[in-house]
Amino acid sequence: MLEATEVSTTAPPAGLVYRVGYGEEPFSPVPWHVVRRRDAQLAEAHDDQTLGGRFDDPAGRVGIAEARRFRTIYCASERVTALAELIIQFRGRIEATDEEPAQERPAALQEIIRQNPELQRAVDRVPGDWLARRSIGAAVLDPALTFVNLAHQDTLRYLHRHLGGVAAQLGIRRIDHGALLGANREFTQTIAGHFYEQLDPKTDEPRFAGIRYVSSLGLNWECWAAFDQRFCAELDAVESIESEDSDLEEAARILGLNIGSS
Repeated sequence: MLEATEVSTTAPPAGLVYRVGYGEEPFSPVPWHVVRRRDAQLAEAHDDQTLGGRFDDPAGRVGIAEARRFRTIYCASERVTALAELIIQFRGRIEATDEEPAQERPAALQEIIRQNPELQRAVDRVPGDWLARRSIGAAVLDPALTFVNLAHQDTLRYLHRHLGGVAAQLGIRRIDHGALLGANREFTQTIAGHFYEQLDPKTDEPRFAGIRYVSSLGLNWECWAAFDQRFCAELDAVESIESEDSDLEEAARILGLNIGSS
């Protein structure tokens, strides 16, 4: 059982948090039918590698029923951060090197790229139709919620003690900010599942509403990964995302992206 003194916790920010989503409810979690479809597609195309969100529920890999799973609602303390976290997907990827040739990709993924050759090219543009389908919301998180403060040294020590064996099995030599911000989603999702399962020893109620972490795009960008059934917030505003949005332009500038279809 997790002891309160072993891990650092924090309350939500006093101000607004932001999330990019759809329609009038951008803070809604991903529907379960979409989660199921994504699980199946990733298992087939990526040879069972975990390529979902950083703190998504790891339980889908082992067939745990939906009733015992969670969906993660990702938010950011700054509007520009919420936008940057989503549009980074349009930045061109680094091509395979001689040490990691393209032919070593799983066969299913090679077939997807063969049928869609544009995926091989750097995109470096946020499509206008992508923007048109999305909205950005602002909300105030319930101040009574408790989040794990992932970046704190106490939490890093806790993870080393309790999940060090998992890290070693995944080839992670030390648990530090690099491991928490890196590409190994299996490890970060294991962290999320671990904290999701923790109960308060006094009340036997879930101890954490989610995880506070820093963006891999910048250590000064604060993000929140909330477990859907424990998410509680008061919606402040919902806006469409226009191509001339100043925060979108700033996020695109930071990431070296263009905006729009042409």
